[in-house]
Amino acid sequence: MAGLDDALGAMRPSIDDHRFSLVRLPDTPASDRSADKPPSFMLCGPDGETTLCLEEGEAHRLGASMEGAEIQGPFAWIGLGADLPADLVGFMAALTTALAAADIPVVAFGGARRDYLLVPSDLAETALGVLEALR
Repeated sequence: MAGLDDALGAMRPSIDDHRFSLVRLPDTPASDRSADKPPSFMLCGPDGETTLCLEEGEAHRLGASMEGAEIQGPFAWIGLGADLPADLVGFMAALTTALAAADIPVVAFGGARRDYLLVPSDLAETALGVLEALR
């Protein structure tokens, strides 16, 4: 696996010509949500990349049926349990800095009001402890 310096050196930041907005749909009433249904999401980048976050079994079923699919994981989904304004500065940086100091890799993403983390499943409890210590 490439190190941080390699990843930073390989980074080529660019600004897409399009502008985007967040669209938050109404919450699904708790009575309509299955306790057995894990969270999932899809991210499509302007460069043509499509990433799906699916329950592990579903990810492997789909990946096996699609040539060229790459599966990474397993990850634990950590919800942060707070509604956050989209213009909040430094929140995710504080979380990812603390997790990096504990040598925990993280995939961070956000919705219109809430941020989420994916961490390697075997480090989930450690990550939770790191995050709790920030409170």
